[in-house]
Amino acid sequence: MSLKIVLMAKLAKDLAIFLYSFISEYTVFRSYQWFKGLTRFQCCSEALYSWRIIRFLIFENHCFMKKYIEVGKVLSTRGVSGEIKVQTWCNKPSDFLKFKELFLDDISSKKVALARVKILSKSIVLLKLKDVNSLEKAKTLVNKTLYVDRNDIKLKKDEHLLVDLIGLRAISENKEQTYGIITDVITGNMKTNLYEITLENGKRCLIPDVKEIVTKIDLENKTVVIRPIDGLFDNCY
Repeated sequence: MSLKIVLMAKLAKDLAIFLYSFISEYTVFRSYQWFKGLTRFQCCSEALYSWRIIRFLIFENHCFMKKYIEVGKVLSTRGVSGEIKVQTWCNKPSDFLKFKELFLDDISSKKVALARVKILSKSIVLLKLKDVNSLEKAKTLVNKTLYVDRNDIKLKKDEHLLVDLIGLRAISENKEQTYGIITDVITGNMKTNLYEITLENGKRCLIPDVKEIVTKIDLENKTVVIRPIDGLFDNCY
């Protein structure tokens, strides 16, 4: 059974017990062995954390690997020939050079062919799409998200898609401690990406993707191994 399904089942149990006990007498609330030894406030905190993760995994569709991957967002137009500036969400902007076609949604109903790609910076690329040959047509694409078919992405042995990191458990090197779940990957003009980890208390921490801290990414077991340095979890919000 999938690790995430097991996790959701446990979290759902936490939440169900909390909701039932919330409308029951306090004596009933205390009778649940699941919460034995916890204060009412601690139980509420655990239930709220459970709900955040359930909502994240189910309603934000991170239970399963997506077929169509978000690769960028159209920021603006450039010139009068239909070129568009795109904020890239790929591992690196040069990944766009490997794509032959893009999708304007995640159900493959609006496919467009790539005619030309120019890298402007680490996070911005300039695209020319076939059949988009005017400023008016290009303007209709502004603020749209661009997708690519997962099967069109060629990865090396140790490479991975950033989107596949969402939902992984962040654990210690000895596997005895779970810090939280990766809920976002922040990219941009920084030297390294940042992983947003949501902790069990609901707070979020930003962890830099450097080998000294992120020692292993294990997609098979749905985990990211963290080697914490002093102060790594001190500035959570």
